[in-house]
Amino acid sequence: MQAHVACFKGTYQHNNLNYFVNDTPAYNASNECAVYLTASSICLNSAEEHKFAFGVANPSTMFIVSQDSDYFQYHDDDSPYAYAISTLAHEIGHLYGVKDHYNLDTITVNNPNCIWGDNRESYEILKSCTICTVCKNIIKNNSEKFHHTS
Repeated sequence: MQAHVACFKGTYQHNNLNYFVNDTPAYNASNECAVYLTASSICLNSAEEHKFAFGVANPSTMFIVSQDSDYFQYHDDDSPYAYAISTLAHEIGHLYGVKDHYNLDTITVNNPNCIWGDNRESYEILKSCTICTVCKNIIKNNSEKFHHTS
């Protein structure tokens, strides 16, 4: 209980999202990104609620923290890293400008069967890394953002 109280009151718990965002060294390159994988759950708290996140992307500092949640999620054995892969793909999409479109009222954007949509935690959606047309077009339109030249 003490760890929960410390986490809820501030950023003392080692897996607090604020710790990852504020205390992870910035990595700001024009065409590179630092990816931090953690087996720890990522605590997300505010003044009113205490919940968890699977990952976070910060386009301004070019880093991603992504949780390997497969160790506690139940799924069949054909895709042992389905949750981790989907979370990482989801966070990479944010670097290309894709926005989450779950819990939105806008029908034209809110395709639920997308890794950024309402059904993003459905095993079939995340296992196949389903991406809706709107999100595909955002990634395609921003595909040159990290273009490497030799």
